[in-house]
Amino acid sequence: MTLLREKNINELFKLKDYNRVSGRVRPLIKEDISVSHAKDIVSLDQNDGGVLHHLKLCEKGAYQIIRRIFSGRSTETIVM
Repeated sequence: MTLLREKNINELFKLKDYNRVSGRVRPLIKEDISVSHAKDIVSLDQNDGGVLHHLKLCEKGAYQIIRRIFSGRSTETIVM
């Protein structure tokens, strides 16, 4: 029982540095922007799949564009 526990703990420590965040992003359509309840819209850059464009609705009713670039070594803390 102790060997199995040690093996599991070792596996957890190995996986600790290999957290990856994945998500599905569909193409942006006109209806996404025109809907009043859309607070956040995420789209991928057409030229570079590693760049996300995050449109966030401000209090004034305008969208603020935030570019987020994540490298392969990005951690879960950085992404959030």
